[in-house]
Amino acid sequence: GECASGLGLLPLETEFLSEKRVVRNELQLEGEVWESFEIHTGESRYDEGVPFESLVAARKAGEGSFREDGVRFGNVWGSYQHGLFDSHTMREMLLKQAGVGGVETCKFDWRAKRSQVYEGMADCLDRYLDLDTVRRYLAL
Repeated sequence: GECASGLGLLPLETEFLSEKRVVRNELQLEGEVWESFEIHTGESRYDEGVPFESLVAARKAGEGSFREDGVRFGNVWGSYQHGLFDSHTMREMLLKQAGVGGVETCKFDWRAKRSQVYEGMADCLDRYLDLDTVRRYLAL
């Protein structure tokens, strides 16, 4: 792998690898569980001599037990997880740690809305797209 200097904000070192890792995960924070995914081409190792807190608990979607994931080091957060802020609990924690008070976070269920939008797009494609023509064009 290659090495390059980072910003130095977190007590870790990342080695860049040639293979991209894409994994569907589930995250857990204060009893709330939601889906996320991680995508990266590196592997990070924490400096064992520096204390830090994990950010969330994670596991591969539907498999095994949750493990610590991500890092909180002072006011800096780091994670390979995409979808962290789909969680109302995570958004509240971020605002609290940032010292933002008197703000009510949106309790809107973004996951359900996103699913509804995707279903609508699929219905539209089913209704208006001639898949036989697409298959002939692609020689499938």
